[in-house]
Amino acid sequence: MKPTHLNLADVSCNLCGYHEATVLFPATDKQIGEADTFSCTSPGHGEYYRVVRCKRCGLRFSSPRPTAEALQAEYQQVEDPMYEQELDGRFITFRRNLKLVETFCKSGKMLDIGAGMGVFLHLAKLNGWHVNGLEPSSWSTQRASELYGLQVNVGGYDLAPKLYSQLDVVTMWDVIEHVGDPLEALQICHQILRPGGTLLLSTVDAGSLYARIMGRAWPWLMKMHLYYFDRGTMAAYLQKAGFQTLQIRTYRHTISVRYLAYKLRAIGGFWARAGAKLLDTRVLAGRHITFALGDFMEVVAVKLI
Repeated sequence: MKPTHLNLADVSCNLCGYHEATVLFPATDKQIGEADTFSCTSPGHGEYYRVVRCKRCGLRFSSPRPTAEALQAEYQQVEDPMYEQELDGRFITFRRNLKLVETFCKSGKMLDIGAGMGVFLHLAKLNGWHVNGLEPSSWSTQRASELYGLQVNVGGYDLAPKLYSQLDVVTMWDVIEHVGDPLEALQICHQILRPGGTLLLSTVDAGSLYARIMGRAWPWLMKMHLYYFDRGTMAAYLQKAGFQTLQIRTYRHTISVRYLAYKLRAIGGFWARAGAKLLDTRVLAGRHITFALGDFMEVVAVKLI
């Protein structure tokens, strides 16, 4: 796929509506080449729109940036064979996620927004859940059907009220930082959950020590990430959308050593390239590693009755 060039527009703060912000990091002009900017496994680290911080509430976000309509069109076209090659690590991560879900709700009706190829829904279905999924990528929904027999609907969170209501659980794993209107997304989650229903999500934590130390070199500054939450702004979002926050803690991803080497090469720099070369050995090729550097958070909230 060719590099994505989209018209950009300034936006106000999505959390408090304030229109003045401080520039944290100017936009980069780094171009990854043929990379798919908006795929889950994008190598576009270090390539980002201008990152600003709201002067009123402190929310970090990208502005200017593409319109929501333009982004939706991009996500519909995403194909991500690398994601499919790394399913073993996804299974480990999503088994852990399902265990977290079942700490708060044992069974019932579940919707996964941004379901990808359906790995999480597949595991939940095996555990007796009645599962539904939404995913903007047509390719991913097709793979979910072919691999796991799942009927994942093509679309974003805005489609949910037309299809679902009185759900027991809604999940969004590494999704909300990608959407153009996180407040609307959370309000829709509130709308389609039953009273007392549970919302679980994971997202970046730009307020973490690691993110603050890395500054503009933090690898999760990427064009596909429109919002960079911290624990305070995430809690404020949930309260505004009608949720009670039950838990915010460090989220863990499990990936293959091979995939880590791929990411290090994408990040670039002497030490990253040296690390990738060290990892590219037959001894390590089939191994997995779990990351918990503190710069991703998992969030559990309940719909107030």
